[in-house]
Amino acid sequence: MTKILLVEDNEILAECTEINLERNIQEAKIYLARTISMAGEFLEVIRPDVAILDCNLSDGDGLSLVNPILEKNPLCHLIVTSGMLSPNYEEQIRDMGVHSVLVKPFELAELNQIISQRISNQVVLGESRFGTAGGISPLIKVTEAERVTHGIMNKLSSLMTGLRLLQLEIDEDLQGVPESKQAIGANIERMIGVIKETSLTIRNSFGGDNGRA
Repeated sequence: MTKILLVEDNEILAECTEINLERNIQEAKIYLARTISMAGEFLEVIRPDVAILDCNLSDGDGLSLVNPILEKNPLCHLIVTSGMLSPNYEEQIRDMGVHSVLVKPFELAELNQIISQRISNQVVLGESRFGTAGGISPLIKVTEAERVTHGIMNKLSSLMTGLRLLQLEIDEDLQGVPESKQAIGANIERMIGVIKETSLTIRNSFGGDNGRA
């Protein structure tokens, strides 16, 4: 049984991601934490194989969980998600021992692929390159504008993941009606395209590669 620790404080995004993982990752147990504190409680009783961490949480920085998780399981595959990532910011995160970085809004299929590869041992796992037992990861300072951007990206991610789950349910319900299935699917793809364009516009308005937004 693969233990997946999901740390996300956006209610809709958290629930949609959890449903997606339950449907698409075989023999997995999902532990959903909405706060760093709740994640810490899970770490007292589980040894996660995969951890999905949102950076900006209501009670602190999700990156503060990197070392505690790797102390619990040095081979845990760490996935960080955030709406305020630039190449420079991503490099800093990877230097902390993170294996995969997803910029919001991201496709659920991409997340599923990363986890499936981890489970099938197709990914070469590294050890934490930072800190020792009891150490604290260096957190990256975030501006208020970046926090606002992250919040907007969370909302866009919620819309996109919700639409993807809706698409799966419609595909199942309309298996015998291919024309309707195709038409609805095309409309959903158009809506997702608008979400992606909107996220790119917002990211560029906050400086693109000049900042973490």
